[in-house]
Amino acid sequence: MAYKSYMETKTQEERKRYVEEQIALGNPKYKPFKEWIANNQDKIEINNLKKELEVLKKFIDSIKQ
Repeated sequence: MAYKSYMETKTQEERKRYVEEQIALGNPKYKPFKEWIANNQDKIEINNLKKELEVLKKFIDSIKQ
């Protein structure tokens, strides 16, 4: 049997419930959502800009043709 990621084997609700359980148990690996967002705001903004840049690149390429 081939390995499958939890992203393939679990629903979004199951993954969220697991994280909430880990937070409740005090697992330091997991942070409450608002805290995680605050700590990763720079990474999130960079990823959003990268996505926008890719869309713009595709648009420019389509105009050139």
